[in-house]
Amino acid sequence: MIYCCNIVELTYPDCCAEALQPPSFESSIPEHCLLLYLELRRLPFGNRGLNEGLSLWQPCCVMSLVPPFTEETARKKVQAAEDGWNTKDPQRVAKAYTEDCIWRNRDQFFQGREAIINFLTKKWELEQGYRLKKYYFCHNDNKIAVHFQYEFHDDQGQWWRAYGNEHWTFNSEGIMAQRDMSANNVFIQISERKIAV
Repeated sequence: MIYCCNIVELTYPDCCAEALQPPSFESSIPEHCLLLYLELRRLPFGNRGLNEGLSLWQPCCVMSLVPPFTEETARKKVQAAEDGWNTKDPQRVAKAYTEDCIWRNRDQFFQGREAIINFLTKKWELEQGYRLKKYYFCHNDNKIAVHFQYEFHDDQGQWWRAYGNEHWTFNSEGIMAQRDMSANNVFIQISERKIAV
């Protein structure tokens, strides 16, 4: 569902309509809508609280971020994923994936949401100061391809930048069922950082 205010327009599945109401909407957002909620949190409500700002929104028409994707909805999906990963919250990020989601992450192969949570927990313990930028590449009915860069430093203070590509496959509800990722890391100096903190 598209919610509008006098600042921006964003797209949310119909199942979020009831949940996106103050004051208790955060705990009731369906799992496959959670990353879209992260996008909502980025709205420029100024000095108003999130709940007060959200009360300004009114549903105006129906549009869901589920397959078959258009370029517009695919780009929104990419932005929502970027926002989610930049929280560095494994529990929250994992909710964007099916319970039996299949992952290849570089040379690691695993399946299931619990395995994803374990992987992300270890990842962000090692990759300090992590910041990610994803870029839409292409899509078809239920697949999206992206390329990305992210920067981090290790426990010795050495900064790195990763360059990579991902292929995503979604189920009919818009939850990711398969993620295939390849990437390489390069040394950088802190002065060479280019992803905004």
